[in-house]
Amino acid sequence: MNKNGFHKRKLNKSYLIHLQKYKCSNKDCGFSKITNIENIVPKGCNYEIDVRYEPIIQNEISYMSLEKISECINFKFRAKPCRQSVLNFLDYDGEEYLNKECEEVLSYDFDDLSGVFAIDEQFPSVNGEFRARSVILDVHTNIIFDEVILPLDELTVDFKEEFMYKNFIDKM
Repeated sequence: MNKNGFHKRKLNKSYLIHLQKYKCSNKDCGFSKITNIENIVPKGCNYEIDVRYEPIIQNEISYMSLEKISECINFKFRAKPCRQSVLNFLDYDGEEYLNKECEEVLSYDFDDLSGVFAIDEQFPSVNGEFRARSVILDVHTNIIFDEVILPLDELTVDFKEEFMYKNFIDKM
């Protein structure tokens, strides 16, 4: 592969960047490649991942209008996406971002567990019908080890014993 010029691209619709182009040194091959920046800018998008996640972070702090979020992004990144782009970031990237954040918060190593566990039940209403939420958690670290939501009539002593047994025999 030999360097073969640059490909111009606008980053955040405002900064012009030059991506290195490469071409195969074999003249019969014809293979060419451009520097991959998908770890910074998702494919088919003009905005960096940090810019795409900023509306989600702003929404966690306070509920602002899409225009205000766009102004905050402009202040922080010098890129001013339109309101529709901000809405798209919230819709498309919101779930992925929150799942990634939850995985980081909820991840644990078995060394983090104290060994003292408790089972707790809550009874939330789901579509007007009460359910049972059984949770096994570490008493000292408050790490949720496992949880299940089931109809109230299935919450029996046998279920609790099986739930505890399954978690501690299978996972320990």
